[in-house]
Amino acid sequence: RQVSTVAQGGAMAEVAGPEASSDLLDAVGASVETGVTNALSTLFPEDGKGGAPAAGGGAEEQEEDGRWAGKGLGLLPDGSVPRGRRALHHAATEFARGAARGGLVGAGAMGALSLLFSALRKSDPARALRDALGADTQRFALFLGGFIGLFRSSNALFTAASGRDAPENAFLAGGVASLALLFDEANRRQQLALLLLGRACDVKIKELVRQGVLPYWRHFEAFMFGLSNTSIMFGFLFMPEILKPSYYKWILRMGDVTDVGLHDTLRVRRNAYFYEGRQLPFCHCSTGYHQGPCTTHCLWDWVLGLGRAAKIYLPVHLIPLILFRYRALLTDPKSQLLRTLTNFANSCVFLSTYVLCIKGTQCFLRNLRRRDAGWHAVLAGQLTSFSTLFEQKSRVSELMLYCFPRGLEAWWNYFEKFGYVRRIKFAEVGIMAASMAVLLSADKTDYKRSYFNSACYLLGSTSALDAQAHHKDKLSPSKASADQTDPLLQSSDAAPAVSQQAT
Repeated sequence: RQVSTVAQGGAMAEVAGPEASSDLLDAVGASVETGVTNALSTLFPEDGKGGAPAAGGGAEEQEEDGRWAGKGLGLLPDGSVPRGRRALHHAATEFARGAARGGLVGAGAMGALSLLFSALRKSDPARALRDALGADTQRFALFLGGFIGLFRSSNALFTAASGRDAPENAFLAGGVASLALLFDEANRRQQLALLLLGRACDVKIKELVRQGVLPYWRHFEAFMFGLSNTSIMFGFLFMPEILKPSYYKWILRMGDVTDVGLHDTLRVRRNAYFYEGRQLPFCHCSTGYHQGPCTTHCLWDWVLGLGRAAKIYLPVHLIPLILFRYRALLTDPKSQLLRTLTNFANSCVFLSTYVLCIKGTQCFLRNLRRRDAGWHAVLAGQLTSFSTLFEQKSRVSELMLYCFPRGLEAWWNYFEKFGYVRRIKFAEVGIMAASMAVLLSADKTDYKRSYFNSACYLLGSTSALDAQAHHKDKLSPSKASADQTDPLLQSSDAAPAVSQQAT
């Protein structure tokens, strides 16, 4: 039945036609979410009720009241607030449903990833299955199940205590639920907390801009991308121990430089001056940093960098085209291929220009000053903001959010190395609690839609699906023809509102 549901959802998305959206990713995602949600609802009959309008309220009223990821999850199936002993029973039921849902999703996601990586490594099938069901998968399933169970139960209790369904309840519940992070592996706890911190900061800044508290600046994300790279490039060029080894090796490959070359050309002189106060004789870039004159190398390396970037970005752009836009590809192959090729070229130029900013700045400053200094790397990292001019604006935001936690971690490791800060046990739990409190109580207008849909799906809320269905109803031809014959919508008072919603 659930496979049939997914197929029907895909067919409905196809009927909407290319006018509804130039990208079928949302339609496919909604179809899959509908099927999986219905499958989970078979196990938990009242699951997925979040976002349903309260008694006497309609979809339009709900839109005006705002929508957050867990809206409606604290209410009873009839839309009322639980009272007395029923509130405790409701909270216990919500915990059981949320824990089962999170455990299934967590185990399925980690198990599938483990099987995929095992297949790429061509591992033995028996070993691959053991890894997929191993301790790592179990810990992640326990964490996600505990998080969703704690969120739904505490959200239900806060809703009963306050007497209303409000984002403040989700704010408190998000903080309480973050205690489940203790179930997960220690290294992943830190990475997850920093990742969510970046997302929470992004959402909160957008909220403050929308409310007029902060001014809007169109280049803010590009600036923050460069700012995040200041510590990353400082670590890469002068102090690699503050970066993760795998990330450091990846940057070496993309820059086509070696650790030995950077050490012999840059680090030795900077470290001698910084730690010992000795000024070593100047060393030309061509002795280890790169080969040949600086200008010739930087320009030619930019050309070669396009090829290095192509190896990374070809699957990044090709896989979504095949998996999510295949119907549009069959319908209009020329425009789809041209669009993908353009985005692919933009990404390659961005990454190659990024490398040019780093190498060019280093070559210019060290030859101008005849010495090596840490602030050269910091300035080079900030100048990478200009490389984002070649990338799509939507991807600039993703690139910034990707680099932000890594830059933050690099600066922390730097200050920790010199004793300015020290690690606090389980501090990542507090960081995640603050982050999830913001994310789960934020209005959907401050979210990227795919992130909001993902949060709704994980929590078991139908807020995202209700919004999509409401949007599709307004765009569907049958709905439009029915509206034309509706005397209410033909009135002069209703027409401007309908026009504004359609826009």
